[in-house]
Amino acid sequence: MSDRSDAEAQQLRARVAALEAELACVRAAASGIEWTAEAVLVHDLAGRILVANERAAELLGCSVEALLRRDMFDLEETLRDADREATREAWLLTSPDLPIIARGRFLRSDGAAVPVELTVIARDVAGVRQIHLVARDITDRLRVERALRDSEQRFRFLFEASPVSMLRARPHGELLQVNRALGAWLGLAPEAAPGVPARMLVTPDDRPEFDALFAALSGADDRPRGAQLRLLAAGARPVWSQLTLFAEADNAGGLRQIIGVLEDIDARKQAEAQVQALLTSLEGQVEARTAELQRTNQLLRVEIGERERTESLLVRAHARAEAASQAKSRFLMVISHELRTPLNAILGYTEMHLAGLKGDEPLAPPEELASDLASIRISGHHLLSLIDDILHMTQLESGDRQQAPAAVELLPLLHRLVDAARARLSGPDLEVVLLVDGDLGTIETDVVKLEHVLRHLLGNAVKFTPRGRVELRAARIREPAGEHLRLDVCDTGIGIPPEQRSLLFTPFVQLDDSPTRRYGGLGLGLALCRRYCDELGGSIAVKSAPGQGSWFTVRIPIAGAL
Repeated sequence: MSDRSDAEAQQLRARVAALEAELACVRAAASGIEWTAEAVLVHDLAGRILVANERAAELLGCSVEALLRRDMFDLEETLRDADREATREAWLLTSPDLPIIARGRFLRSDGAAVPVELTVIARDVAGVRQIHLVARDITDRLRVERALRDSEQRFRFLFEASPVSMLRARPHGELLQVNRALGAWLGLAPEAAPGVPARMLVTPDDRPEFDALFAALSGADDRPRGAQLRLLAAGARPVWSQLTLFAEADNAGGLRQIIGVLEDIDARKQAEAQVQALLTSLEGQVEARTAELQRTNQLLRVEIGERERTESLLVRAHARAEAASQAKSRFLMVISHELRTPLNAILGYTEMHLAGLKGDEPLAPPEELASDLASIRISGHHLLSLIDDILHMTQLESGDRQQAPAAVELLPLLHRLVDAARARLSGPDLEVVLLVDGDLGTIETDVVKLEHVLRHLLGNAVKFTPRGRVELRAARIREPAGEHLRLDVCDTGIGIPPEQRSLLFTPFVQLDDSPTRRYGGLGLGLALCRRYCDELGGSIAVKSAPGQGSWFTVRIPIAGAL
């Protein structure tokens, strides 16, 4: 947190408090001292309390009558040992009608001290100087401020003690701080870092990319930004680093500071260069061998990319863990489970075939290799589907509700979706059919969102129906209120208990969230379906019974029919 931002925020809070207190005094004077909900006291230059309201008496643990028998030198802790004559002189010299913000401690009748924020306004009433006080109990505020200071101290400790190289920078790029790990890596003394442009840490060739990375950050978008850049290490050649930047927003939604995490990937980059050189040298060999090496290289690139994306998600989750709600915590546990299965498949198959290519293990036959590559592709598509759902929900919760209406011919779209659902069937005991009532024609709608809804519904129907039949029914319905497209997805699957139907469309909620659950998923699909149906001006409803299957009905208005 920058010192300048803190000072500006404190000045703004003080000004707002002064204006609120002045307003309380004006209202109290105009409508009676009992009108305001704030604690209000009026005393003369001798400290005698002339007026007090019930809120002030409640704050000090006594009656108004008892309070009027006390004076400020007895009431306010810091005034007890003060020079009374000097204090009266200061009150007299205070500019009238100018609010002054201060903090003090009121002594209750039971001896307890209450921390308060005071707005002091000197007033001349009929030529007699009076001091008007508006007091607020700030016990809770001080507790919050202490908690914030403790949190910042913990962050500073973790920042300094972390073995991971980290930096903090201003929004315009000047360094605020580097931790000991980064300073030791680059040969940069941490005390010399403040004020140095962060772009000077990378090579001149990589600075345009570094500048673009900084420019893409904003307080309204908390997604991390990352790039692989070469760092200038003292007395050595440039080293490759994976730089990930995180934007920290201030209370107004602006950019307060930037946190950077740097990972040494120089060895990995050298390994990639060696692999590329090996591929180039073997281009003249047998075509099958060349193709096999190219596939291996592609798998390595996919593995590296997936690992970098996973690391970015884990770093982001760690940075925001303290602010995460209980629902988001459950979500992190679910996504960890969902990502682990396909990643284990991808890594297991890759390591097995890499061992064969290096000669550590016998090479797999082409048929087995093709089957394993298909498994890797399926796992990759599953990971892509999980990430796609997360991105869609993030866009919706951030307020991104852009529409992209386009003319779409319905029948080919429905055939394509049904064919995709059939491709997911695991056996002959289940069939997927399309039933069309009449001519569907062409409509104008956001086809991406409509396709997303139907794909999720068909996918769920196939997943939760071990045997039997899944149907997609479509018809144009004409009613007095207007024409709409009705789409029904019916199945003969396991069904949904009545007490759980109210949770179907809630984000991050699964009907079975136990560690031994049979069916995977993040609990986002049906929530996205409802959001998209709402944006298309339509609706989604469900009927179901345990053991009898489910029936989801989607209605989309056809105001723009072609």
